[in-house]
Amino acid sequence: MATKRHQEDSPVFRELLAGSCAGVCEYTLLQPVDMACTRAMLNTASNRTNMTKMISTVYKEGGATALFRGLGPQLMAAVPATCGMYAGERFFNRLFQKPDGSTDVTRIWLAGSCSGITETLSVCPFEVIKVRLQSKAQHLSQYKNTLHAIGTVLKQEGPIALYSGALPLMYRNGTFNGLFFTGCFLIRENIAPQPSSAVGSFMVDFVSGTIMGALATPAKMPFFVVKTRKQAGGDKYLNGTFATMRTIAKEEGAKALWNGTLPAMVRMSLGGAVCLSSFRLFSSLLEG
Repeated sequence: MATKRHQEDSPVFRELLAGSCAGVCEYTLLQPVDMACTRAMLNTASNRTNMTKMISTVYKEGGATALFRGLGPQLMAAVPATCGMYAGERFFNRLFQKPDGSTDVTRIWLAGSCSGITETLSVCPFEVIKVRLQSKAQHLSQYKNTLHAIGTVLKQEGPIALYSGALPLMYRNGTFNGLFFTGCFLIRENIAPQPSSAVGSFMVDFVSGTIMGALATPAKMPFFVVKTRKQAGGDKYLNGTFATMRTIAKEEGAKALWNGTLPAMVRMSLGGAVCLSSFRLFSSLLEG
């Protein structure tokens, strides 16, 4: 099945601005859930804590502000991360589209998967700092704030440390993005009624983003866990992505590779809804 683009693509600068606005909205609203997700993936104990209890534990550590640890690098990453994903997908979509300007499911999946590369290159340093701040041991004993964390990592470990976990991060992003954009495309083209207004289009994007944000999350979790463990620092997870998976599965059980799945599904479901709908809404508004 192929679909023809009915309107001209936004210029790149409009997509970048739309992505920036959408990213700020997403990260600010969902930071407490992101904190719970990170803590769950760093948990190596046999007992698993549910999302609500995890958020409650973090709250007891330092009040409401503790739930927003790591928001600094998240906001710094809002522009490059969202643009890397959404504007990147638009770029690859244009690159892979048919000569007549139409596209299909395979091309949508390929464009989404490739956007994982641009997203990773854009966001990896900010992800490292975010994980360091959200890790209880690292935050309480080593880092005071975002700028102090950046300076400390650069001084003690060198610039290369800001790209630790880049490969599993790329696998994570490519896996999620390919499924997310493909699913949203299928929902919009085959299930949702064709919107006749900007409000209708916003709602279709919001609903499809909610559904696919949740459905695409489990497939990426093993890469997500490995990426988070590597970015937290230490010498235990220095091997490659798949070797690290085997180590975690052997020491903690295969289920550990899906630690944090529920908060990640909540995070990506709501985040996908907010970001996809906001990105397309801001894009349409900027087009005038």
